[in-house]
This record gives sequence, C-alpha cells and structure tokens, in this order.
Amino acid sequence: MLSIATRGLVLAFTLALSTNGAIGQNKPTENKQLSIFTMPDCEPSGSTPAGVYCNSLQDWQKTFEANLPLARTIEEVLVRSDVTSIDGASYFVREALLQALTKAYDLSAAPIRFTTDAGSATAMHTRFVARFGLADTNTDLAVFPTGQPNNPEDESAPDYVFHPKILFVEYAGGVSYGIIFTSDNFKISTEFISDPSNNQNTANFENYNFVVASPKAALVQRHRCFFDALHGRSTGEAFDLRSVGATYSLCLFHRNATHNVADPVRFYTLPFEIDTIIAELAYEAGSATQIDVAGYNAGSPCISTILRKALSNGKRVRIITDDDVCGTNLSRKDKHWYAELENAGAEIRYMQTNAAGALSHRFHHKFMVFLGSGTPSVLTGSANFTCGGFGGNVEAVYLLNQPKMTSTYRSSFEHYWSDLAKPAGEIPLCGN
Repeated sequence: MLSIATRGLVLAFTLALSTNGAIGQNKPTENKQLSIFTMPDCEPSGSTPAGVYCNSLQDWQKTFEANLPLARTIEEVLVRSDVTSIDGASYFVREALLQALTKAYDLSAAPIRFTTDAGSATAMHTRFVARFGLADTNTDLAVFPTGQPNNPEDESAPDYVFHPKILFVEYAGGVSYGIIFTSDNFKISTEFISDPSNNQNTANFENYNFVVASPKAALVQRHRCFFDALHGRSTGEAFDLRSVGATYSLCLFHRNATHNVADPVRFYTLPFEIDTIIAELAYEAGSATQIDVAGYNAGSPCISTILRKALSNGKRVRIITDDDVCGTNLSRKDKHWYAELENAGAEIRYMQTNAAGALSHRFHHKFMVFLGSGTPSVLTGSANFTCGGFGGNVEAVYLLNQPKMTSTYRSSFEHYWSDLAKPAGEIPLCGN
C-alpha cells in the first residue's frame, strides 16, 4: 500500500509489487491502474492562500522529498531487468527523465526510442554517448527530433506543438506493457537536482498515471500504433504531421484497435482523433449532473460550448485554473471564454501561483471529472483545454472509468476547491 499525505488530504493507492519492487512482475497480464498527484511542499509565502510557492532551495528540497514516492513508482516501471524496450514522447526532456532512462538502460540495456524537441534530442544522445559509449549507428538509442526548437517564439517552428507526455514499456516476452501518462514533462526524480532553473523536482500541480496491461488490450495496441507511427522513420527524417497521422490511422485499422466504452482506460491522440474525443466529451457532459474542470487554461471554444450547454441544462460546472489567466500570460481570446462561462453560471476559482521571486510554479493540471449517478468519468492527458490543445497540437488524451483512478481525481479536485483555490477577489493578480 502506497500512502501519500498532501496538506490535509490523504490519498491511498494500492499497487501490486513483486518482492523485488517491480510493478506487476508476478502477474504481468493483469491490469493495474494507479493515479498519483504531485505535492508542492513550500514555506508559506505570506500571501493568500498560504503555502503555494517555492521560493527557496529549501522549498525545493521539501517538495523533492514529498514527491519521492512518485519518483520511485516511475522507476519501478522503467528500471527493471525484464524491460525489453522503451518508447517515449515528451514536449521536452530534462535532467530528471534523463536520470531515469539512464538507470533503465544501465540495468536492462533495452532499446529506447524517443520523440522530443531538437535540443532535448541532442542532450539525450550526448548523455548516452558519454555514459555508455554508444556510437551514432547504435540502434539501442533512437531519438527523433520533432522539428520544434526550444524557443517557442522562433518563427521557424511549426504551427503545432508536439505535446504528449507518455512512456510505453515492454516487458520480457511481450506478456505485459507498462504505460505512464502525465500532465507533467517527467520532471520527477529520485535524486535531488539543486538547480531549479528548469523546474526540476517539479513544484507544479500535476498528475501521473500508471497502467500495466496485456498486449491484447486495445489500450496497448493503440499505444503501439502511436509509437510505431512516430518511430517508424529514420532519426534523420523530418517530422511530418500528416505522415504520422496517416500511419497511425492505418495501424489502428489493421490492428482493429477499437476501444470498448467499458474499457477502464481509453487512449486517443490529437489532432488525429479530435472528432472522436469531442464527441466523447459531449456524451460525458450530457450524461453528467456535475462537471469539475481543473486546467491551467480552458480557452477552447469547443469545450466552452459543451460546458455552456451543460450549464443551460441546469448542470453544475466548477472550474479551477491558474492565476496566469488573470495576468499577461494568456491572450484576450482565452480570457473571453472564461468570462462567457462565468456569465453562463460556471463557478470559477483560481490557484495563486504568481509571486515576486517565485520560481516556476503552476497549477498545470488538465483534467475534467464528470459526476453522475454511477462511477465518475475523467478526461485527462497532455492537452490543455485550449484551441491549440484541442486543435492542431499533437496530444495524448485519456478517458478513465476505473474507480480507483477516478476517485483520486475527484478527491484531489475537492481538496483544491475547498483548501487552496480562491475566488478572483481573493487573488491579487485577479482582484479588481
């Protein structure tokens, strides 16, 4: 039993571990599902709500220690002698994930294929050459740059963002696969990183999700299609969104990788399946009596339309967002959707994460909880609820119906709503 306390809220998770600490190694074909939320653990800032900033190295040390159970769970999936391959996709890669991947390869020598930005691709290659002496022609590490530079303001960047955050791990004999998906860019480490400039040992509010499933599951087949589409090209070949989408769709067809609505975890990729996920959202909203939204930004007109329709039908909609919404970080268009939702009756509260001298720290969640008469459903993944996230970006989106996972999201939302988030008038950046 893994038990995590987070400022007045205790979240308990049961995780099947073998005697050597590896997830699902004794019964690899059984489905295992687990959701864990990060815990920023900082000194009170003197502002309200208290205790939401990370202003010092001491704060980051405390946050690192609070997140250690999560970091160890990540390594339990990756760092195993029976790992035979690792596929990954992330907006960027920083030191925390580099450490975990290095440990994984050091133990299992399993081939790693990874799609990320050009700067991170170079850093991964350099690390593995230095650590293991891998030659350029070695097939154990294949890193595929997305074409987007580290600087998103660079005009040479494509008109989309490659934004998934997934690790897909195959175990010996192909009898089971481990999947990690998150709202974070894998900035969780079992080793303290003293330089917080890249927000290592994340002080953001994030969620991490773990699933172990059999190879026959649609969830696994769909991930295999996604990564085969990403990594079925040469490392020097330019990333082509249309080609990746076509290859992915063709693979789904040939594998008959169709989700059943009863599947505990369903996986979709955007923009390739945008119509499907919008239809799923509309159905969930239509079936729910209450919708709770936690998101760094929720400015998508499609999502706003669904939520406004729910409000017009007498349903309760609660939204928690970052106080960046009130500042200059978001466009006027995005702020317009919040105003429309509030005017339609949505209840909105804000997480205060801006302060003078505060290090990078955000309410970075992307999830919705749909509450009705039965088990709640949850939408989560890498996509912000924006025009980019539910428009042109490459994203990984998941629908959860598994009670243990959805109860974690529901409890965490209630914790944020009751204990941390505040109305606009109580947030300096949002007040009049």
